[in-house]
Amino acid sequence: MAIYRADKSSNFTVVNNTYIRDTSLSLKAKGLMTILLSLPTKWDFSIRGLETLSEDGKAGVRTAVLELEEHGYLKRRKEFDLFTHQFVGYQYDVFEIPIPPEKPDESTEENHVESKVENSAEYAQLLVKPIGKHIAKPDAPKSPFSDFPMTGFPTTAFPTTGNRTQYNT
Repeated sequence: MAIYRADKSSNFTVVNNTYIRDTSLSLKAKGLMTILLSLPTKWDFSIRGLETLSEDGKAGVRTAVLELEEHGYLKRRKEFDLFTHQFVGYQYDVFEIPIPPEKPDESTEENHVESKVENSAEYAQLLVKPIGKHIAKPDAPKSPFSDFPMTGFPTTAFPTTGNRTQYNT
């Protein structure tokens, strides 16, 4: 068998062989991992954004993402809007060498808060930071007329719906 290699003076990606030689990963997961490592850091990492890069579709990309996450090559963290406390998406962290799964007692305070707090009002109380004269007070009474009411409806001032522009690299 002959291998014909291309000139690597431009348009190439250097990766660690660890995930490529990991026999527990499927070829689909290895391919997605290579694509993730070839993208710029400011690229929109999302299932919808990644599905534009292949013919696999949403289900195929999702299974590959979950497989990478299960094996420690990818970590997704939920992101919430600081003011509306609405879910805005995931933050993707990609690792060329897998990280061991976190144990609950070793988790950071931030991860502990995200996994433990289910109620959006509790989450808001933990995340709200001082803004001007509005300062969140832990002992303040929780009323619908507080400075940061939790209505459960998104704000209409700056809607986040619609198609976001995906930049190709």
